Amino acid sequence: IEDILVTAPRMDESASNSGSAYAYFGPVAEDALAYSAWDARVMGSDEVDGLGRDIQVLTDLDGDGIAEVLLSTDTGWSPDLDDGLGAVLIYSGSAFEGSLGESDADVRIDGVEPGAQFGHQSVIASDADGDGAEEIIISAYGTTRADGSTSGAIYGLPEVWTPGTRSADDADARVVFGEASGVLGYSMVLGDVGADGTERLLIADVGWDQVWVLEPSELFPD
Repeated sequence: IEDILVTAPRMDESASNSGSAYAYFGPVAEDALAYSAWDARVMGSDEVDGLGRDIQVLTDLDGDGIAEVLLSTDTGWSPDLDDGLGAVLIYSGSAFEGSLGESDADVRIDGVEPGAQFGHQSVIASDADGDGAEEIIISAYGTTRADGSTSGAIYGLPEVWTPGTRSADDADARVVFGEASGVLGYSMVLGDVGADGTERLLIADVGWDQVWVLEPSELFPD
């Protein structure tokens, strides 16, 4: 039975533009549902968090037979409010019900650069390094290089199901920067684009009108 997940990044339930996400468990028989008829709700914590820029139903990462849910948040990006580092939140599907907050996430991955749009999109790679665990690749298209120019970037972290809080600058995180004046990571797609049984990541750089093609194993060597 399929469920419905929707987001409202500008919802004001916790604070102005804090954002919310809602799950409606199937079967859904009505032609129209009130948003308040949710079975699960996640509310952004603070003003301008914009929770719900990205929402995904993931594969079963924790081995309990139930899919997990991924959400992203701006963490309050505003010139006069907060640092806007961004974060990716993953919730165990078995506990995804009732009213939840950002602090209820089982896995949290924080960005490290204000305004970098960390968490704009995420994809899960199916064990690129052969350790038996899935990896996560996260885009941050507003990332700047050491010389101060905007480039965009993608970050890769191994063993995505690692409960607790992690960071894009952890020792095991990998990063690929775009070219100067680029916007790498504005969009990403992971799939068998060559029809040869190998997953490849397509990464858009709208600053240079380019699409990069990268095998996840290049981010996560054995």
